[in-house]
Amino acid sequence: MKTYTNTGNKDTRSGFGAGLTELGQTNEDVVALCADLTGSLKMDEFKANHPERFFQIGIAEANMIGMAAGMTIGGKIPFTGTFANFSTGRVYDQIRQSVAYSDKNVKICASHAGVTLGEDGATHQILEDIGLMKMLPGMTVINTCDFNQTKAATLAIAEYEGCLLYTSPSPRDRG
Repeated sequence: MKTYTNTGNKDTRSGFGAGLTELGQTNEDVVALCADLTGSLKMDEFKANHPERFFQIGIAEANMIGMAAGMTIGGKIPFTGTFANFSTGRVYDQIRQSVAYSDKNVKICASHAGVTLGEDGATHQILEDIGLMKMLPGMTVINTCDFNQTKAATLAIAEYEGCLLYTSPSPRDRG
């Protein structure tokens, strides 16, 4: 059996931020779009190092998905970032039409999946995100559980050609 080394208790969103920052240094086609959660999703370092490839969309998730789909036409690899509820349920129609049925290379990255966002209530939680996305043609779904998996997934999905959702639990996860 493989032996794993504990690298400390780091949250999944920090794994996403670390992976995205590394991609920013190694792949100029990677762009990041955020729906007003830059700090929460640890996208700050990417934004600081690559301001020309970072787009703060605000609380306009549907626009973010549409912009990401459009950027793929020019060869960009867009990584969108927001909470799982807003990146799937709120924008299902845009993902369905502009990403999945159009076979766009969009990376839909979501934190706070499931019921892990307790203090923000039911409006910020979603249980059906994976089910919604798995029904779409060509959609790949990845669900990470710790910092290392999330960083590795972030790096790997840049190389994957096709639409993809990956979710992870809350920032208060177990590391």
